[in-house]
Amino acid sequence: MPVYTFKDVNGEWTTSMTIEEMEEMLEKNPHIQWVPNGSYPTLDSVRLGIRKPDEGFRDLLRTVKKGSPRSTVNIP
Repeated sequence: MPVYTFKDVNGEWTTSMTIEEMEEMLEKNPHIQWVPNGSYPTLDSVRLGIRKPDEGFRDLLRTVKKGSPRSTVNIP
């Protein structure tokens, strides 16, 4: 069951409920706000193109490419 965090004048708390229960609770209690959790997927700097992989990993990719003639591995 998903865990949701809510904010109220009395403070902030976390509870587990279905999305239908959450929507119903928010409709009945307009003074309560849902706070999105900070558990978003982590972005990898290598996949974003911010930095290149280290030389050891690039050597491994070259070895894989040599061993697999039909491979489409790109070596950055």
